[in-house]
Amino acid sequence: MIKVSKDGDSNILLKNNGDNILTGSIDMDSRNHLWIGTYNEGLYEFYNDQMIKKWSTENGLLSNNINKIKVDTNFLWITTDQGIQRLCLKTNTFKNLTKQDGIPSYSINDIEVLNEKVFFASNSGVFCIDKEFTFKNFKPIEIYFTDVEINYKKAELKSQYFLKQDESQFQVSFNSNGLRAMTSGNYEYRLHGLFNEWNSIPTGSNNIIFPSIPQGRYTLQLRAVDTDGTTSDLEEIRIQVTIPFYKKNWFWIIVMSILIAGLVIYYRWQLRFRESEKNKQLLSLQKEKEMINLKLENLRSQMNPHFVFNALNSIQEYIMKNQRVQAGDYLGGKFADLIRTYLDHSVKGRITVQEEIDSLNMYLELEQLRFEERLQYEIKIDIEQNPDHFFIPTMLIQPYVENALKHGLLHIEGERLLNVTFSLDAAQHLIICTVDDNGIGREKAREIQAKRLRHHKSFATKATDDRISLLNYVLEKEASIEITDKHNGTQATGTLVTIKIPYTTEG
Repeated sequence: MIKVSKDGDSNILLKNNGDNILTGSIDMDSRNHLWIGTYNEGLYEFYNDQMIKKWSTENGLLSNNINKIKVDTNFLWITTDQGIQRLCLKTNTFKNLTKQDGIPSYSINDIEVLNEKVFFASNSGVFCIDKEFTFKNFKPIEIYFTDVEINYKKAELKSQYFLKQDESQFQVSFNSNGLRAMTSGNYEYRLHGLFNEWNSIPTGSNNIIFPSIPQGRYTLQLRAVDTDGTTSDLEEIRIQVTIPFYKKNWFWIIVMSILIAGLVIYYRWQLRFRESEKNKQLLSLQKEKEMINLKLENLRSQMNPHFVFNALNSIQEYIMKNQRVQAGDYLGGKFADLIRTYLDHSVKGRITVQEEIDSLNMYLELEQLRFEERLQYEIKIDIEQNPDHFFIPTMLIQPYVENALKHGLLHIEGERLLNVTFSLDAAQHLIICTVDDNGIGREKAREIQAKRLRHHKSFATKATDDRISLLNYVLEKEASIEITDKHNGTQATGTLVTIKIPYTTEG
């Protein structure tokens, strides 16, 4: 924008940060401050060809799009596409007029100040305002209700309404006489009977909305309040809200009483039924546990005669070979000690790991005699604590040691090796026993068994398998058996049996 001096001899280019200013209206006040209204950049204030302030929506303008400006002594009139404003040049404060205050149009083409009147030329004609009276403190003259909506539907304007609670959405609109009545007036309302405090209505709003009104009788009261606290006469609407019988308290008290009584009766019946079922299950479990224990006792009692039968076969073999000294040694001390040990174990459900190791030692010493010292065995104990501290079920390990001797080591030539190892898995609460032999392996043993006329499955193995199944039914943690065939290329090199047995620290 170019500013021309009064003598017309020099021109000054006015810019904002190097950018040209597009203006549609310019005026200068008595302090020689130049005011420039722009189309979309707000209002500029220049002094001595330097911009001293920019006015925008951020500091008071209704809009940055200014139509016309006009200096009026200590005031600046500003018209925008959002309303008319008066800026006090001494206090830098705005007074606003909008269509809610009665302004007919925002398209202002010119402004003229004549005495106490300000005239505005607009696309809708010329209108004027009294510049002093217009901005005096608002004093409401009269307020009145204009519209009522019930459940979002317009209703006839009346002084009293009867509503059902499920149709109690209520909205009322109001108005007040006078310029600036709705933008400068203060209005308050209360729903007497529900709340007695007065609530302020936001400036510019003329609606009172109740999303839902509870059952009861109420009076909606509305009043205007001016700046000195003077109030207008009350405008009132009476409202009565009713509810159907099935929503009243007495009805639900009866319903809840019936439901509670029914629930109590049903709950007691369920308790009796569940108690009866529980007793039946406990009785069944008790009988089932007794049967399992009887089966375990029976299997355990059969294990010892089975060993005695095998031992007697060995003695018979000694006698037939005329090896009476060996037969005497076999029968004299070690066999008798082992029989007494097994008889003692047979009446126990559990024995210590140390007792199991001792009985295995006695058994293997006897079998070493039968193998004519060609059996080398070793029992290793990889348990840091005292083996007497841990209890395991009886006669679980001996049948697998017997199988290793009878089916694996008996049929090989040369050195027969058997290693039995006991270790502790404290995290899993298990005693782990491994039985490792260098025998012919299970496949070759099955071939030999198949050639025998009296082929039958090993009683000890079958009895032990059955016993483990029964024990797992009553134990908190299951025992397990894992059998691994060892090979050296295509040649079988023996069998490894891993027995995992849950232990207790009390017998």
